[in-house]
Amino acid sequence: MDNRQESKSQTPSVQRIVEFDRIWRHVVPDDYDKYDPPRVEGKPVTVYLNLEIFDIDDITETTMDFRMHMYQTEQWKDPRLRLEMLNITNCKVLPPKAAKSIWIPDLVFDNSKWGQLFQFSIPNTAITIYQDNTIEKISRYSFRVSCPMKLHYYPFDIQHCVFKICFLTSSNEKALLEWAGSEDSPYKDYGSSIIFTEDIQPLKYEVKMPKARKGTEIYIGGSFSYLAVHFTFIRRLTGKIINVYVPSSLVVVLSWLSFWLDVNSVPARITLGVTSILTLITQVVQSRSYSPPVNYVKALDIWLFACTSFVTASLIEYALAHQLTDPSSQKRESSPSKSRGKQTDKRSNSKEKLIKVESRWRYKFCNTLKARRSVNRLDFYSRFVFPLLFFMFTLSYWCYFLGLRDNAIHED
Repeated sequence: MDNRQESKSQTPSVQRIVEFDRIWRHVVPDDYDKYDPPRVEGKPVTVYLNLEIFDIDDITETTMDFRMHMYQTEQWKDPRLRLEMLNITNCKVLPPKAAKSIWIPDLVFDNSKWGQLFQFSIPNTAITIYQDNTIEKISRYSFRVSCPMKLHYYPFDIQHCVFKICFLTSSNEKALLEWAGSEDSPYKDYGSSIIFTEDIQPLKYEVKMPKARKGTEIYIGGSFSYLAVHFTFIRRLTGKIINVYVPSSLVVVLSWLSFWLDVNSVPARITLGVTSILTLITQVVQSRSYSPPVNYVKALDIWLFACTSFVTASLIEYALAHQLTDPSSQKRESSPSKSRGKQTDKRSNSKEKLIKVESRWRYKFCNTLKARRSVNRLDFYSRFVFPLLFFMFTLSYWCYFLGLRDNAIHED
């Protein structure tokens, strides 16, 4: 009994489907070719596109690509259809079966590595037909878009990426691509060609509003029009400043503490210098692990190389200072141990010999003090020269790369 009631409840919907299929056979002419674009008097059909981007994330330097989620709207006119048979008041959504019997633009995404049409619960695509023979197709996609990056100014770099849409087989003689928001578009009142539905702000980049471009490419099969979306990604500097620039600067400042230690404190000064060098080498290895192995020098490499050079220079300065105080570099006087031995063994030596021994010790002590004063003077000058040079390098480094960054932003 329940099955009979269920079949009766489904009968009206089944009847509507059967009735629409019967009418749709008259809407689509018998000579209709769904593989041929709807040209009128030999003129190519124009397909208008509109993109609604609601997410951009996972911008990766190692693979040089990014992920994008969007809605794509395609609009074109097909006058070959007899829409008066449908009695459309405003618009009508076509069922999937009916949509398969008409011409659909054969669009491809030229520089996408991977993509998919969302299929959650139902296929995220819909085709609507209007009274004026306009057909509108809306689809939701997810793409992994290729983006060749230039990392010469990393992390002050600004990346320019392109998302390209074109026909697969329809040349300019059959079909043309145009942005829906262009001046000549009949659908320009619907909005701009590219829309951000949300405030898209990835973690590592600042995304500027993309720009719509169009062009034509010539292949063996003819000329093909294409549409391009130009993205501009501006890298955020806060993470690199906190994770790289500030720690490396502190390591360089820490290496200057050796200038305040005594020259004879060999273990302390060597340990401080070697520890600073190892710390900077670790930072260099970590920074290169987050970027692709490019065959050119990046801005971050220049900074880390300069920091390593300053720490190495502090070790070289200590080597010079220690060499100047090495007793082997001075003329040795007669050994005081022998004089002491003679004094202990021969207690009956005259007072003149004692005076000679004391004078020798006094002479050697004075020479040692002079040598120490000269080495301390080297450390004294280093206390001012090293910070001054590092400050000048830091100032010129940041002014140069920040200036290039600002010029690139204003040019866009």
